[in-house]
Amino acid sequence: MPNLPYLIGRYLWRFLCILLVLLHRTDAQATHIVVFKKAVAVGKSASGSTSYISNFTSNFAGETQNIGDFRWYQGAFSQADLQQLQGSPEIDYVLPDVLVHTCDVQKDPPSWGLDRIDQIEGTDGKYHYPATAGDGVLIYLIDTGVNINHKEFEGRATWGPTFNGDPDGTDVNGHGTFVAGVAIGKKFGVAKKAKLVSIKALNANGSGRLSDVLRGVQWVVEEHTRNPGQKSIINLSLSADFSQAANDAVDAATSLGIHFAIAAGNDKQDACKFSPASVKTGVVVGAIDKKDQVPSFSNYGPCVTMYAPGVDIRSAWNDSDTSTHQLSGTSMATPHVSGTMALILSEQNVDPPTMMALLANQSMKSISSAAKDAATISGTGISRPILYLSPAIVHDSNGASLLPTSVMYLITSSILFTIWV
Repeated sequence: MPNLPYLIGRYLWRFLCILLVLLHRTDAQATHIVVFKKAVAVGKSASGSTSYISNFTSNFAGETQNIGDFRWYQGAFSQADLQQLQGSPEIDYVLPDVLVHTCDVQKDPPSWGLDRIDQIEGTDGKYHYPATAGDGVLIYLIDTGVNINHKEFEGRATWGPTFNGDPDGTDVNGHGTFVAGVAIGKKFGVAKKAKLVSIKALNANGSGRLSDVLRGVQWVVEEHTRNPGQKSIINLSLSADFSQAANDAVDAATSLGIHFAIAAGNDKQDACKFSPASVKTGVVVGAIDKKDQVPSFSNYGPCVTMYAPGVDIRSAWNDSDTSTHQLSGTSMATPHVSGTMALILSEQNVDPPTMMALLANQSMKSISSAAKDAATISGTGISRPILYLSPAIVHDSNGASLLPTSVMYLITSSILFTIWV
């Protein structure tokens, strides 16, 4: 019989997450995102004038933003202004500034994700990874902030800007610290020498505006552009209703050489209904459990690039410099992929399309038949691969072996830290 307190806690948490979305939706939709056509973005309007942007900013307070050739503006508009903008030949589209959120499922069995990704089948109590361990790679985490003083990070995690109105990058929620720990933690992390920059766009409830996430992406683009040759990954362990603006922003950033690992979402629906999970240019990550089964909460479908460990994962937590916690969700699966990207980029500098092909062709196995059956929803089967950190993908341009590799022996504690919500 299922554990009754766990079931109550699980569904109460899902209810609270849905309630938060409903409470915030009216406020989030009070503002809109205006996206300019690409010709306007580079300085020429449909009529050939170069002054449309300056006229726009003089009519509306604030400045336009740009991520490559994706130029946008966020603000509050009257109904008359919205109708005028939607009919303008210089405007591509106008969308509500939707709510972005993260909702996690909490349980307390031992963590196993690192042990799973370095072999074809099962676990063996060890995590093998290249000695470079992500050195020289920057992972940008757009999330709830990070406890950068946690001992897991060894000084490799720093605060970037905040875009949600908070004065600093303190993580009150815990989600950001957890995700960072899976990506770069010394014990729990995939890439143990990579560095991480925390960009705070979500609040203490794990929610925030899409426009704040876009500002975070824009800031990374500016940093990446100022530092030629920088190896940059953006981890987006977050989800929102479908928004073309979110997808276009990711597309524009990847065209500039920035890699994305993106959560598929925890709605047990087709990921193509959500953003940024519906993008084609980033690696969209669903969750599997220890038996390679797709859990009931994970989104699925053709927009999911791959699956990674996302059930009963242990990582760093926010309430002290040594605390840990156990969580489940596609948010937990995603940093397994961003960490693996860092391991690859530490050895060879590849562009985002090459990275996706490299992972798809060499670093994964097909999901098991049992997992396909378990993940079939309304007749829709899932046939995406599982993340596998193969030695074949971690090599130099001449194909030379990267041995010696480091080995991390995973020791399971019998004392588990659990929070019921």
